[in-house]
Amino acid sequence: MITADRETQNTLFGHIREIMNTPTRIYCFCNEGRENWFEGVAIREDGKALARHISGTAEWIPFNLGIGSFINHETYKANCPKGFELVWVHDPANHEALGRVYKLNQERKAAAA
Repeated sequence: MITADRETQNTLFGHIREIMNTPTRIYCFCNEGRENWFEGVAIREDGKALARHISGTAEWIPFNLGIGSFINHETYKANCPKGFELVWVHDPANHEALGRVYKLNQERKAAAA
């Protein structure tokens, strides 16, 4: 049996998705919230942040990020030429795929600084 570390597996799965011409996943979630202030974020599976929305209620975050609406879809299309799939993440702190995406996002930020 051949084994690989998690990073190598993620890279391989990314290449397989490209070869199969599958849509790019965009993870949407409520990043943080306080009374009457909630931040929603949409991050592409390679860690690039594509959209952000501030709302007075958490219930509007999915809609305002494009789930069940066409809001931000032009941005998503421009950044995902093979198409996109919006994934709503209910529990961002415990979502394994989003954890990997967040790590990639932080690496992008560090490289740009």
